[in-house]
Amino acid sequence: MKKYSLQDVQKHNKPEDAWMVVDGWVLNVTQLFSIHPGGAQILEAYVGTDATDAFYSPALHYHSKDSLRTLSKFIVGYLEGAKTNQQVQEEERKKKTLQDFGVDPSKGLVWPIASLGEDYDELIRNVLVLSGPSLYYFDTPLLEFLTRSPWYTVPLFWVPIALWLWQQALQAGASLGMVLTLFLLCPLIWNFFEYQLHLHLFHMKPRRFVTRLIHFVLHGYHHLYPTDHLRLTFPPIPALLIASGIYYGAGIFLLPHHIGMGIMGAIISGYIYYDLMHYYLHHAPARFLWTSFLKTSHFYHHYKNENANYGISLWVFDYLFGTFDKTMMMERNKANKQN
Repeated sequence: MKKYSLQDVQKHNKPEDAWMVVDGWVLNVTQLFSIHPGGAQILEAYVGTDATDAFYSPALHYHSKDSLRTLSKFIVGYLEGAKTNQQVQEEERKKKTLQDFGVDPSKGLVWPIASLGEDYDELIRNVLVLSGPSLYYFDTPLLEFLTRSPWYTVPLFWVPIALWLWQQALQAGASLGMVLTLFLLCPLIWNFFEYQLHLHLFHMKPRRFVTRLIHFVLHGYHHLYPTDHLRLTFPPIPALLIASGIYYGAGIFLLPHHIGMGIMGAIISGYIYYDLMHYYLHHAPARFLWTSFLKTSHFYHHYKNENANYGISLWVFDYLFGTFDKTMMMERNKANKQN
């Protein structure tokens, strides 16, 4: 592993090229600026420096021992003359790359990863978090195009559909009061489906090639590369399939037309809020208390406990069904008391 001087680290002192030292390890934390639960502002003060004291200071931002696992993913070397934390070193040794599983990251990922069999789960959960340019799903240009979705695709594609559904509900006899009520409740209505999809579909353990393929496209890749800006929002075609599944699978098509259209309008409107919020949480600083809590909650799911905090846009059903990780709140409160 490469050795660096503190002067070497000090040269990387900008958000777009950010290094720091923690426990003697030199870290490239550029990617952390978009995913750090405490926000980018805390990191800005310590880039290009030895941030060991700040890392362990609960007054600044409380870190659990699990944070060391996340740190290990950003190690680029060690500081000359410094003692290194052996726990971080052990986590660094455990890291795996796509190549360790025989997957070439320069080619389409879907087919080789879906073909891994029992190793699929290990790859999704233990591979080094990816960064850099967006990777390819498919080698076929058309298929690849259909899987990429810049954030603005969501409002451009779905807002007209949501407006059409609301119009259909009104024309079929829904009252304005009913439509307004459903619109106000749309984040809660969508959150129910979001929670169920995340818990039962996105976090299933697929055992067949087809289910691994579907799982990787819908969610597995996101855990490998949480900040890929071209795949943080659902592409329209897969999203349409999920919307159709909700419409028929939940029996909405059996309801009176004005009610069914109103509920689908609420679901689609809630989905728009969810997908844009999800993108915001991964790519923007949490400037408000509400988004700060959502960001921290979602990153707990990514980096500390993937079996909790399934709700992204709201926490309601995590609370109701006992899957909300209260450790998150305890750590935030501890840090606030120390501040």
